[in-house]
Amino acid sequence: MTLPPNVLLIVTDEQRYDTLGCTGCERISTPNIDGLAANGMLFENAFCTTPICTPSRASIFSGLYQMSGTFLWFGSFQRK
Repeated sequence: MTLPPNVLLIVTDEQRYDTLGCTGCERISTPNIDGLAANGMLFENAFCTTPICTPSRASIFSGLYQMSGTFLWFGSFQRK
């Protein structure tokens, strides 16, 4: 029997792409994130559906766009 893979998704709040050492920033020290990127997976061409934290995370977990009407602002879900 094949077991499903273990996946750990780490999302940082208000983190621009160019503020990580692993993406070339020399002004800010991010050794823990750099280590995770070196030993895991670094997405270099990723986009968020909305700049607001909670709806963006809801999009990640649901696979739907924030404007789909399935969830509202501030992360409250709406049953259809």
